[in-house]
Amino acid sequence: MGICILSKKMQEATAAFMSVLDDLTIAHIAANRGQLMDRIAPLEMPRTETMGR
Repeated sequence: MGICILSKKMQEATAAFMSVLDDLTIAHIAANRGQLMDRIAPLEMPRTETMGR
């Protein structure tokens, strides 16, 4: 990335972030499936009238 101190620190931070993510599995992420589904389940959309009726 260059010789800038910020660039070096950004590389270190990115490596640390990726290291943490390396320990995760889909099973870990989805362990609270019920809560996740409650959060992302689509809300009932209001019905729109059909054109031409």
